[in-house]
Amino acid sequence: NATEQNNPKLSNNVNTLLHIFPESSSGDIKLNYQALDRNLNILDANDSGNLVNESSSSPHYYDTFDIELTSDGSYFLAFSELEFFAAYNIFIQKFNDNGTPQFSSPLSVISNFGADDNVKAIHEIDDEGLLIIYESESFLGRRLKSIAVDYNGNILSNVDPDGTNVCDFESNQSFQSSVKVDGGVFVIWNDDRGDGDDIYGQLIDLNGVASSELGGIEVAGYDSYQQNPSITYNFLDSELFLCWQDYVQNSYYDISCRTIDLNNDNISLNAIFKI
Repeated sequence: NATEQNNPKLSNNVNTLLHIFPESSSGDIKLNYQALDRNLNILDANDSGNLVNESSSSPHYYDTFDIELTSDGSYFLAFSELEFFAAYNIFIQKFNDNGTPQFSSPLSVISNFGADDNVKAIHEIDDEGLLIIYESESFLGRRLKSIAVDYNGNILSNVDPDGTNVCDFESNQSFQSSVKVDGGVFVIWNDDRGDGDDIYGQLIDLNGVASSELGGIEVAGYDSYQQNPSITYNFLDSELFLCWQDYVQNSYYDISCRTIDLNNDNISLNAIFKI
């Protein structure tokens, strides 16, 4: 019953659903949360939503947050918040299986005042922690990065506290999607190193880049624009399936796809085909 709800995200366990949504009726964008039962009844006394960070008046943004249900039934929310009117930085909050916050206030993961660090995805790496994928944007450009924390929000000892580049190539990179795979997370993004909208991918683990292609794997890097990719993973065959919107001859759109094999720690791309 909030006045506004934008870009909502939901996650669910056996008993509840956790609903995260940006609300901007007061002027600034603020993240709110609500717990729902399996029949979609609101469980909170405040049916307009609860502030994710009650101790801060700083704004959030519409699409710089993500939520992950972990193996123990907890919810972890990663989000970006403006600090000291200088830059958007990364925080996390943990909720129990009933949707109650577990940290007295959100925990700071990155405080980098030289760039806006905008959360795009969060994934659990079983029994180790959480991998947060984000765009770091400054006057130098936009780079895709990742950082890993344990379940208490501490940066893992073998991880760069300033985050690790998902791709070492110096280009503007715009996150598109990510999916958990055996041993890590596969990330895809639009890259401007070619004609503006090529699709690249990378396999990363908690230590940073895991694949041998440090500049990223070219998924679709030919002429014209390749946009709006979607990705899914077949655990049985260790195979990724990707489709994207192809702007053919700068005149019409087709849908193109390809599969990527991740067997035996080798990454092999199969031929592109059209649907």
